Parts: sequence; structure tokens; C-alpha cells
Amino acid sequence: MDKQEIKKIKDELKAEQNEKQFSKLLNSEFDFVQDVAKIALGKALPPITKERILSTKDVDVLIYDWYLKIIESIPVDKSEKKLFSNKLTEVINNLSTYQQVIYHSYDFENVMETGDVDIAIRDFLLIPTEKNKLVKAYQSLESEEILQFLNNEDWSNEEEVARMYEELDKNKMKSDKLIFIQKNHKEFVMK
Repeated sequence: MDKQEIKKIKDELKAEQNEKQFSKLLNSEFDFVQDVAKIALGKALPPITKERILSTKDVDVLIYDWYLKIIESIPVDKSEKKLFSNKLTEVINNLSTYQQVIYHSYDFENVMETGDVDIAIRDFLLIPTEKNKLVKAYQSLESEEILQFLNNEDWSNEEEVARMYEELDKNKMKSDKLIFIQKNHKEFVMK
């Protein structure tokens, strides 16, 4: 047996072992973990269609499914130890401007909603390039209230930041996103 055959067998065994790990994740109590495991195992997700976008009332479900479609678009090497490694960043950087608006706002709001205010401050609000992405995203969404929140200069008190965020009108933020997605629906259709 030559080196290439041995390497091929090792890669197949490694991929088989990882597939078993992904299969175990299908039983996770967390929907997101289950959904990512399905993607890793090659189970296709339903497409995001123009009809669905224009008829949806629940923007959160639509954005969640769209986010999963982004993850699904990442090529998976089942022999890797990490599921997506740094490929997600590359895919995000190649999203259209419209998609990046939704991605960045979704990402930030998820962190804030889970109560990880310290992470939001550290990863989004204190890094000028990340804060700038958020400001541009919310400018595109025409979300004045959250823009005022982002223009705050003092991020030192986590409890105060959390309180300020909680006072934002979340329904208006969702409405702004839904209008934006529906207006630019061609950018969000994914097979």
C-alpha cells in the first residue's frame, strides 16, 4: 500500500468518526446545534424563496433560516476537527451589502438578547471597525433609536448598557428589518 492509499484510508476513518460526532449532536437540546449538525451531515435545508420573503410575518424565523442557509453554503470537509473553522468569516465578507446589513444586526442583537453584554461591548462596541459596521447596518435599516444607542460613548457599565438596550423598541427593530428584507428580497433568495 502506498502513502496516498494510507492517507486516503486515514481521512475516511477520520471523516467517519466526525460523522458519528455530528450524528450525536442531532439529539442536542439546542435547536441551533441540531440544525448545524444536519448541515454537517449534508441534509439540505428548505430554500428561502421570494414568495416566503414577501409573505412572512415572523422576521426572526426568516432571518434564522437565512443564517442557516449561509452556514449551509460553506463547504464542509468532514475530516476537519472544526466544523467550519474560519470559512464563515470568508463567506460573510463575500455577502452582498444588503445581506451584511442583516447579518451584522442579527449577530449583534443575538449577543445582546442572550445577555452577553460583556461580549457585545468587547467584540462590537469597543472595536471601531465593528461598531462602524453596526452603525452602517442600522443606518441602512433606518433604525434611528438603535443608532442613538450605538452613539453612546460610555460602554463601561454593563448594567447600564443592558438597561439601555432593553428600553429599545424591539418590535420596531424587527419591522425595520422585515421592510428592508422585503424591499431587497432578490438579495435574500437562497436555494
